Amino acid sequence: MSRSSRRILLAFPGVPWMATWDSERSSTALLESVRGKGLRWFNEGPADRDKHGGLWARKTERIGQGKPQYAGVHPRRQRLAMELLLCHVCSGNSSVTVDGALWMEPIRPGEPLMPYTTHPPVCVPCAVESRERCKRIRRTGAHTVRVANPRPWGVIGMRYEPGANGVLAPKEPVEVAYDDRNIRWVLANQMIAYLDGVTRAMWGDLTQASKTSDASSKLLDDHAEGGALQLMRYGLRNAKKAKRVVKGTPRPHPEVVSVKGGTVVIRDCVDGTDWLNYKLNGEPEDDNPGSHFKADATVKRSDGAWRVSRLYMHESGSC
Repeated sequence: MSRSSRRILLAFPGVPWMATWDSERSSTALLESVRGKGLRWFNEGPADRDKHGGLWARKTERIGQGKPQYAGVHPRRQRLAMELLLCHVCSGNSSVTVDGALWMEPIRPGEPLMPYTTHPPVCVPCAVESRERCKRIRRTGAHTVRVANPRPWGVIGMRYEPGANGVLAPKEPVEVAYDDRNIRWVLANQMIAYLDGVTRAMWGDLTQASKTSDASSKLLDDHAEGGALQLMRYGLRNAKKAKRVVKGTPRPHPEVVSVKGGTVVIRDCVDGTDWLNYKLNGEPEDDNPGSHFKADATVKRSDGAWRVSRLYMHESGSC
């Protein structure tokens, strides 16, 4: 949905747009449940749910009225910033380049940057200003990264249960993925984004190096290290000896299997139907069509950046 189709109140000078004000009020008076199907609003409209089916909390908007609550997060403004890649500080467009959208995570620099976040992106001027004005960032520092493919993963919200008398009762705040059936009983107040892009960037580096079978390409260690880097260089050296290059573009479809500390395990089904072997004279090496293949990757944070440290490419047609 375009930005112009949504009413967006501008930020108040000096106060993050996503923060709440003490004049803004929440209400669940019209929240109800459908037998066995989950929550809904009695007078529910299209704006009450995101495109993934999550039902959102309602809160009035009174920017500039009363006192700002800097620790609070307004559900609608946080959601809009995530969905439209708006700067959560000024409400303008966040900084987006060919390398991705700009994210600034207020975490201690010695801790790993987790791939899941409830912080929306930011623009460059606000990122610079936040380093000077934000007490938390001044105290703990922040990671600043560009994310090639940020995508919604789930929500933080309150889980409800219908009581014996049919009255809904709030149970506990939870984090739940969009593909979890339990989300139907959660009233969302913050969207969780998965900061994807490392494995895709690695495939992009390999694609460029494969056009000339250049095992010494300086691109390769931008997003890979360890065994993954050795595997790519080994394959490129063999291709060079065989006088073979690879043209076209592989299309990865990464999915997160697990996250633990600074390590993320990813499973992928790479579409290689347009990534084919050619002789140096430009002729196809053989008549074999490209295919899909499974790839397993481990991504770790190293020297302040996320890199693929382990890579295993399964045989052609494995997915």
